[in-house]
Amino acid sequence: MLNLEKQIILPKLIRITTVPISLQKLISNQMKFMRESGFEVIMMSAEGSQVKQLVESQECPHIVIPMTRQITPFQDLYCLILLIYHFVKIKPDIVHTHTPKAGLLGMLAAYITKVPIRLHTVAGLPLMTTQGFKKKLLIFIEKLTYSAATLVLPNSNSLKKYIIENQFCAPQKLDIIGKGSFKWDKNYRI
Repeated sequence: MLNLEKQIILPKLIRITTVPISLQKLISNQMKFMRESGFEVIMMSAEGSQVKQLVESQECPHIVIPMTRQITPFQDLYCLILLIYHFVKIKPDIVHTHTPKAGLLGMLAAYITKVPIRLHTVAGLPLMTTQGFKKKLLIFIEKLTYSAATLVLPNSNSLKKYIIENQFCAPQKLDIIGKGSFKWDKNYRI
């Protein structure tokens, strides 16, 4: 007699921010909620003092991707390769990014590895306060990020309007969760 035991396969969700404090501030307790709702959740960000507490509080594993907030082409390429490596190994069903650098690298890696659901949340656009070549570069990066995503989630109607007016992506690729629930802390920097 064969003893075939059914294995439950949980959908795999990877949440990525540039630095771990963003996992705490932008999406606090969402990883634990998703895990309790039936997802296998993995967090990714650069190393930081918050990682240990984050892993304990969210009860989800964390993988270090040494991203920086600055434009660092060689480091960024290394992180992109590292993300591709992990995505091939993990085979996620969903990749959800937050913050500009994590968005660019995470969405590109997810697109390259054919992750079926690629979500990017926009909680602010640093390009809004820049000028010249840097602004043009940041606009290109936003457009590239959004083109690799299957859905872009601005956190407010005004941000959605800005994205549409500046033609960063097609309006049908945008959606707002709820009424835009992000609570801004003036002491927090993305």
